[in-house]
Amino acid sequence: MIYLLRVAILGIYLGITGFLGIIISLVRPFNPSNPYAFTRLVTLFGFKLAGCELKIRNKKGLTKYKPCLYISNHQSLFDVITCGAMVTPRTVSVGKKSIRWVPFFGQFYWLSGNILIDRSNRMKAHKSMSIASKSLREKNISVWIFPEGTRSKGKGLLKFKKGAFFTAIDAQVPIVPIVISSYKDFLDLGKLNSGKILAEVLDPIETKGKTRDDIKELLDECYQIMNNCFNKLNSELAKQS
Repeated sequence: MIYLLRVAILGIYLGITGFLGIIISLVRPFNPSNPYAFTRLVTLFGFKLAGCELKIRNKKGLTKYKPCLYISNHQSLFDVITCGAMVTPRTVSVGKKSIRWVPFFGQFYWLSGNILIDRSNRMKAHKSMSIASKSLREKNISVWIFPEGTRSKGKGLLKFKKGAFFTAIDAQVPIVPIVISSYKDFLDLGKLNSGKILAEVLDPIETKGKTRDDIKELLDECYQIMNNCFNKLNSELAKQS
């Protein structure tokens, strides 16, 4: 009962914030500060309504290396709230083209200047990633990408795709990895106090001087440190349970 009620309330809340986000974006369409404004609305009551707590480690790392490419693990739609708490001004994200059809949120997402990619069309996907690289290089805009490419649904870190690393190397900006603990194991929306989430902002990984020949090595390095951190955060929460 608590689960269904909470999901319904969160759905309504996200719908309202999405509608407000559309209004903001209509006033200043495609402004890269729109996502930050929206995430302030989402996180204003999002965690309270979900009955959970988020603790962010090394929060200063979110703003210290901008412009940068943020990469984080992607678990579920709840990332809208969790990752939203860590979005900084002039940060846009890369999402699937199909997002724009989600009522309110999708229209806001597009109008906010986030980058939509069509993964079914290789040429269009590469073009979108080139736009992301250009934004990083020329517009002082940071970009947030989920390198797994899809939600893991509690299956741990999925294999990373190469797009994020092409983008970082083309723009020659640092990669700032962000790791979020497991929702599946430590977040239960069916409980009044649904749980605790740990997020850690890791040290930046430089890409200056790297070329596309270094992509696999860079991808493997990022995956390894993020997977190790993911396991570490989950172990800590397990001990606290």
